[in-house]
Amino acid sequence: MLLLAGSDAQNLTFHEGCDNGETLVCQVFKSTAIYQRSVPQGYDEQDSYECLLGDMSYDLPLPQAFIDSHPDLDQGSTFISIPGGCVNDTAVTFSPNATITVLPEQRRLRARKATEGNVTVLVVRVTNGRRVYPPNHSVRHLVFGDVPGSFANQMSDCSFNKLNIQKAQGPGITDGFFDIDLGGIDIEDVRHRDIERRHVVPKLAAIGGEGAFDHVMYCLPYGTRDRANTGNKNWVAYALLNHRRSVYNQKSCGVLSHMMHEVGHNLGLQHADQGLRSYGDNTGNMGSGTSWKLGPRSCYNAQKNWHLDWYGDVSVDLGRSIRGSSWGGRLVAFVDYDKTFQGDAVVIRVGTLYVQYNRARDFNDGTRELRDHVVIVSAPNTRYPKSNLLGGIAKGVNGASETFTFSNFEGTGHALIFEVCGQVYGSPDYVHLSIHLDDGVQTSMCAVPLPVITEAPTVSPTISIEPSSNPTGTPSAEPTGSIEPSSSPTEPPTTEPTPSPIEPITPSPSSSPSASPSMDCTGMDQPGGVAVNRAGDRTCAWIAARKGWKTYLCRKGYEAFERCQETCDSCNAQVVETPTSGDTCEDSPKMFYVNEKVGYMRCFWLGQFFERSPRWKDRLCAPDQAAYDFCPEMCGKCSDTCEDQPGVTFYVNRRQGHQDCAWLAKRPLWQAILCREGHRAYEYCNEICDTCP
Repeated sequence: MLLLAGSDAQNLTFHEGCDNGETLVCQVFKSTAIYQRSVPQGYDEQDSYECLLGDMSYDLPLPQAFIDSHPDLDQGSTFISIPGGCVNDTAVTFSPNATITVLPEQRRLRARKATEGNVTVLVVRVTNGRRVYPPNHSVRHLVFGDVPGSFANQMSDCSFNKLNIQKAQGPGITDGFFDIDLGGIDIEDVRHRDIERRHVVPKLAAIGGEGAFDHVMYCLPYGTRDRANTGNKNWVAYALLNHRRSVYNQKSCGVLSHMMHEVGHNLGLQHADQGLRSYGDNTGNMGSGTSWKLGPRSCYNAQKNWHLDWYGDVSVDLGRSIRGSSWGGRLVAFVDYDKTFQGDAVVIRVGTLYVQYNRARDFNDGTRELRDHVVIVSAPNTRYPKSNLLGGIAKGVNGASETFTFSNFEGTGHALIFEVCGQVYGSPDYVHLSIHLDDGVQTSMCAVPLPVITEAPTVSPTISIEPSSNPTGTPSAEPTGSIEPSSSPTEPPTTEPTPSPIEPITPSPSSSPSASPSMDCTGMDQPGGVAVNRAGDRTCAWIAARKGWKTYLCRKGYEAFERCQETCDSCNAQVVETPTSGDTCEDSPKMFYVNEKVGYMRCFWLGQFFERSPRWKDRLCAPDQAAYDFCPEMCGKCSDTCEDQPGVTFYVNRRQGHQDCAWLAKRPLWQAILCREGHRAYEYCNEICDTCP
């Protein structure tokens, strides 16, 4: 028996357990679970701690005083020893007057999961003789599919390809899924934790156990009870903080917001609250979720993004420096992180406050609160804190305030004021933000002009910080860009600006115009049901009567877009240009139809898709596919000898440094800037810049 002592030891007086002379050593993990209630409607949370022994976890009933005095327990890197402790079928038990000791030599262990790189995900589907859920025909694209709103795509989009989800591989694993059939085991009124511990986790030993994968997602059949043994079967999901495990109750598996939320816990993210409302911050995925599939698309709030560090090179920590002087500058929407310049900010931390621009566009078009606002949240200075939504500000957005005041900032007795001076929609979308203390010395920075961004330099892009010696006029108080979006935009914002306008999906003019260039969609709704969500199918008339659902479902790639052509006014969008025949070897700028899941795409998307999944090139570039005719260059049909020079680099700017032609091929905006005489890219990247003789 080990004799352990120290200031971390605390006396416990639990129920009679076992005293076998052994010392139990546990790795401690925090478990965070979501429960759905109907009266009143909403969600409840339940935090607890687990003793992890290998892949097996057991309830660990720690006293609250011990938890309060050891905040590092949330890290997943703490080991404790319990002389006379043991485990029964479900939990750790203690002998009378047992002591718990934190092992100091283990405290330095880091259990934080990687937030960057390629990570393997295994989905374990558990059945008990009933039908498999999620079914094979749908779950692949919900988790791993290359479609907007899949879990893999959303993680890649939010991280700008810094965190990439890979399908687990191994014996018995098919497309990242491993099925376990419980046979005749009765799961009704059994705690889901007991099902996992007795019948599920042990079967993973055959494929290397949980430790063989970066993340393991368990999909359990409906009927099990919550871990608190209250009889509630409406538990939604739970995950271990800084661990690989997340568990979902039947149909919650495959729901985007639940997967982003639970794997967020694995990555070290705590809940996002608003005041006294748990899960009250719905600007991102650590608040409450939805039951939608492939949406709504959103990412994480500013405090979570600061932790994940995906935008670290443009994250600004003002710290205590704000006490010395005001701050003003461009706060760029995180969806435009790849279009930032030196001096821009995407996430700002001021003391315990975190700020970002929540632009509702592209992969964040489903954010459910404070859309297109600068959002301010707070969080204590601990390693893995919960965050609290304080508010949002905007300029030119209906009903929005332009300023936010935080009283008595860091005990100074002075208020900290955030002010939106201007809101610009362009490339990138940003706000001119001012932050200052109301101390009688600092003032708003709204009257100070922003640094001039030189987007088309003659030698290399730079940022002019000093004002011109010969100014053209009095600086305006606000940015000169448009504050309001156009009342009739020609097309929704795209993921990456293009150097020329995007053409609509309409037939090209021909020498013999068609008799009906534009069709009337009346009467073109098809009978029968259209897939909506887990509630089942709905008719086109049902969709037409609900504005919110109509906006969501009437998008390319969704079944309603094709089957409800009158409701969605989409019949003309089904008519796509047929490329002109000839010896041209240029990819068409127009959209072409891929399949019912992906919808309409351009050749540029095809190139990005082939980089991630090269095996699809032969299939999508086959003669019977539209890409074969629309994208001859991307599909390798061309016989021209125009090629980019391999192995050479050119200077872009101070932030981007030196890049090669492969980098330029993925960035149409930079092509418009760099593919000009006088730039090295113009000389080196002949194919991309179209400078071949």
